[in-house]
Amino acid sequence: MSCGMTLSVAARPDADLASLAPIYRRDFVAPLVFVLVALSAVTLLLLFWFSAASDNQEITRERQMAEFLIDSERDFLVRNERGYAQWDDAFERIVRRRDAAWVHRNIGNYVYQSNHYEYALAIDGKDRTIYASYKDRQEPIDAFALIGPALRTVIDDLRRRPASDRNERGMFVRIRNRLAIASVTQITDADGRTPGHQDRSYLIFVNVLSPAELQRLGGERELADVEFVRSGAPVPAGHATLPLRDVRGMQIGRLQWDAQQPGTILRNRCLPGVLILLALLALLTRRVLKRSRDTLARTAAALAQSARDTRQAQDALEELNRARDAAAEAEQEAREWLEWTVAQVRAENRALDAKVREARDVAMAEARQQLESELAPLLATMRGQAALLAGASEQVRDQARGLETLATTASTAAAATERRSLDLAPQAATFTEASREIERQSLAALSDARRAAGDGQEIQASVGELAGSLDEIGGVLTLIDDLSRQTNLLALNAQIEAARAGEAGSGFAVVASEVKSLAHHTADLTARVTTQIGALRDRVGTAMESIGTIGDALTRTEQASSVITEAVNRQARGIDGIRAGIDGIAAESRTAAASVGDTRSAIAAGHAAADRLDGVALDLTETLSQLDRSVATFLQQLRTAA
Repeated sequence: MSCGMTLSVAARPDADLASLAPIYRRDFVAPLVFVLVALSAVTLLLLFWFSAASDNQEITRERQMAEFLIDSERDFLVRNERGYAQWDDAFERIVRRRDAAWVHRNIGNYVYQSNHYEYALAIDGKDRTIYASYKDRQEPIDAFALIGPALRTVIDDLRRRPASDRNERGMFVRIRNRLAIASVTQITDADGRTPGHQDRSYLIFVNVLSPAELQRLGGERELADVEFVRSGAPVPAGHATLPLRDVRGMQIGRLQWDAQQPGTILRNRCLPGVLILLALLALLTRRVLKRSRDTLARTAAALAQSARDTRQAQDALEELNRARDAAAEAEQEAREWLEWTVAQVRAENRALDAKVREARDVAMAEARQQLESELAPLLATMRGQAALLAGASEQVRDQARGLETLATTASTAAAATERRSLDLAPQAATFTEASREIERQSLAALSDARRAAGDGQEIQASVGELAGSLDEIGGVLTLIDDLSRQTNLLALNAQIEAARAGEAGSGFAVVASEVKSLAHHTADLTARVTTQIGALRDRVGTAMESIGTIGDALTRTEQASSVITEAVNRQARGIDGIRAGIDGIAAESRTAAASVGDTRSAIAAGHAAADRLDGVALDLTETLSQLDRSVATFLQQLRTAA
């Protein structure tokens, strides 16, 4: 038998390995490097974009806060000036009388002292400056020369409005290269009218904001280093600005402050971490590529080893085919040898059968003779045993009758014992319940005694505190008594001095007499209170002694209750033991009665066993007779067969 097999292998592993390198670089290395570079670029762009957006958002918020800051200062100045311009006295003194001294005293100097407004000005209907002050002194200042063309624009605009409107306006101006806020309000009476005057006069307040004041206002709005700079000045790096314009729209300068730039701070903090992360990612990618190259080299080595293993497997397969051919030839030879061996075994079996028949005949003759010699004594012995069984059954029957008499006596005694135990069990249970009740009452009494002892201690502590309070009251009463005596002495001295003064001291003598009477009355009251407090202190001492006696009695009661509780507990445990003993006696009596019942059953079983022994003896005798007949028949058949 032959079998042929073929195995396909990789013919050119080196050529396949050489072709893997460009595929590896094109399909793995290049996409991985591209993804890494793109991820790094996107991460950096997002970081810079987010920081710039955050900076812009913060600058917008700060610019809004700066605009709110400067607008709120302007609106506050306008509202403050309104209270001075719409005032009956201001209208009378400024418009009608032109009282510059009154204006300086009540407006100019006052607003500088209270609000630190540097300039206070008033102009009439012909644009003449009728009052001007700088800080706390009155000076000849032209309002239009101080504020500039913006004031002319505001005055013209206000005069074009109806006189009944709220004619007021705030504006930003630059004075001596500093930011100033000016407010212009028409001077009217309290109702907002100018009765009897066609010319409209105006009150002007100017608040020049110093660098320190700008710093303070910026600090209130979380703006750092706020300052006013002229237009056209370069903006330092990291600063935000807010352009300021006058009423004509002309830029007068700008507010400038140090921007917080949270995005830049975040970027400066996060950029090193991001760069480190990207560097770690690059190192990780380099390590992955190195491992990939190592894996590719191991794959190439595995392919070469696989080719060698394939060639070895093909050689082994050819050896296997040759071994199968040799095995087929050996199998044919073995089959022929086995057929010859079977023929030889069959011939030997026929000769062996003849020898077996001869040996069987000889064995049958010997067995017949041995059976005849051995069965006769055995049968005689079995007949004797049958007779012994009959006698033993009679003895068993006699013993059963004696045991039955004893069982009856034991059953009667066990029943009597059980009845007595059942009579004692309720009495023991009742005694146990009584003991338990006594124990519960003793425990309750013990708890009440302990609680009463605790209350007694608290009452004793309270009474002690009351005694201390009484001592303190006694000390206060002593002071009051001393004070009343001193008062009495003072009243006596006053009466003496009043008597010396004669008529001039008569009123004082009456007062001294009343004070002396009051001192005597206070002394009497103090003496009575002292007496009552002494009696109360004695009662408190008696109460403390009584409470101590009660506490000792409660302590002894608590100890006695503990002893009673322990005794009742021991008595209850003893009664439980007696009850358990009674229950044990009843259980033993029931067990004895059950045992007597079992004994009676055993006795009945003994009678039945004796009857069965008689039957067995009879059956054995009949069986032995039948066995004698069967043995005789079997021996006759053996003789016939021989």
